[in-house]
Amino acid sequence: MYSHDLATTTQTRGAVELDIAATLIRVAGTVRTRLDEILVRYRVSWAGFEVLDLVCTDGPKTYRALAHHLDRHRTSVRSIVAGLVDSGYVTRTLGAARSDEFVVEPTESGRSVHDRARRALDGCGFDFLALDDPAAMVDQLRELDRGLRSRR
Repeated sequence: MYSHDLATTTQTRGAVELDIAATLIRVAGTVRTRLDEILVRYRVSWAGFEVLDLVCTDGPKTYRALAHHLDRHRTSVRSIVAGLVDSGYVTRTLGAARSDEFVVEPTESGRSVHDRARRALDGCGFDFLALDDPAAMVDQLRELDRGLRSRR
């Protein structure tokens, strides 16, 4: 069903699109595993790093803002933040604007871990994905993402 040589196949468009989707899911899983392997020494997952990165670079964020920016459900964000709180990397306090909305901020420990983890991720460089032109790949993937989101 999943032909990996599309140039020599007579797959229907639907089958090709399914092959693309399956391949992207496999690639995403592989990339997430590699990111988690890099981040394990900092006691943070890729999902946790995404939250930590956002609050360290952009400042305090509400669960709603985190969910929107990371395109995740608020219950997922709540779970990720709980792990970061348990690790001492972030604090969450009730926001002033809404009494039912938590605001997430990094701790000094969280900032330190973020800086070290960021350096480790940046240090992977081209060895991580072995791409000839990573900027072009990012552009293509973002274009694909925008196209898929517009069809929701």
